[in-house]
Amino acid sequence: MRETDMKTATKGRRAAGVAVEKVNIYDVARAAGVSIATISRAMNNREVVSSDTLRQIDRAMKELRYRPNLNARNLAQQKSNLITVLLSPRDEIHFSQVIMSMLVGIIRGAEKTQKRVTVHLLVRPEEEERLWENATDMEGAIVLNYMKKTAVIRDLELRGMPILYVNCTDDRRKHRVNVDDRAGASWVMEYLIGLGHRRIALLTGELASISGLARLRGCEDVLRRHRLMDEIESARWIRNARFDQKIAHSETMDILKHEPRPTAIFAASDWMAMGVLTAIREKGLRVPGDISVIGYDDTILASQITPSLSTVHQPFIEMGQEAVDGLIQIEEKEDMKVYSKILSPRLIERESSGPPPA
Repeated sequence: MRETDMKTATKGRRAAGVAVEKVNIYDVARAAGVSIATISRAMNNREVVSSDTLRQIDRAMKELRYRPNLNARNLAQQKSNLITVLLSPRDEIHFSQVIMSMLVGIIRGAEKTQKRVTVHLLVRPEEEERLWENATDMEGAIVLNYMKKTAVIRDLELRGMPILYVNCTDDRRKHRVNVDDRAGASWVMEYLIGLGHRRIALLTGELASISGLARLRGCEDVLRRHRLMDEIESARWIRNARFDQKIAHSETMDILKHEPRPTAIFAASDWMAMGVLTAIREKGLRVPGDISVIGYDDTILASQITPSLSTVHQPFIEMGQEAVDGLIQIEEKEDMKVYSKILSPRLIERESSGPPPA
């Protein structure tokens, strides 16, 4: 960055009322036009950094009036050992179970590698501000669920903070751990068709999320291959229930008003499947005698209800562990461009599915 640009940046900070001690090594790296790793080398082993680069860094520190502190130095040395988990909470019980399982995996991964974990719920501006203030302590961040990219996440990315997304982006430029939801949903369709079902209804999740869209695409792949798609579309048996139990219940009630009825319903989450089961009971129908029901996720509810729910198991704990492992690899391997890991779900057959009625 040119000297005049650094002076302008410093004046802007003062005008905005930002205290000098708020300046951190991310600001210095951005002002000097170098990476965090280069700042680390300059602070701890100046002999390995070129004289021109050292002058850039020293000038940036002087113009920004940067004063190293213990937390900043730990981060520069990659010794802060703090992983921050970012999520935006939702009200559903189902969502809480999914997040808790992922957090268990993150904590297990952190314990094995002697990392510390903190969780930030990005709901109100003051929580984003608190995250910003603690940025110098962070070694990396894990984003757990689909959310609009907030200003703080955008800024962390610009600062070069390692951020790993767990099943909430398919952007190949991002570090990510995903589950092959398209394959998982396709196995459900193959399983039902193998049992003899041809009239199959689908309740999709939120299609703005990668998991909701992938599960729909997986179903469509198989239904087209078996030449069932046209019939199912004409019967209006594909409904967007947006991962919502109440919407799933309402859509199922509407589907069951009409003849012929589907002989199987696939809900793209266990939480939606609960709404489907309630609607079927209210219509005086039997599961699986009249209609088979399959969910997705394999939350604790799936094995506890009656009849127990056939579903697709998601490796939530493993996802959390892989996220921690991924962040460590990103930090240790300077030449790593993108970390990507795809985990496999698996189909679990329980009492709620069977052959269609004779």
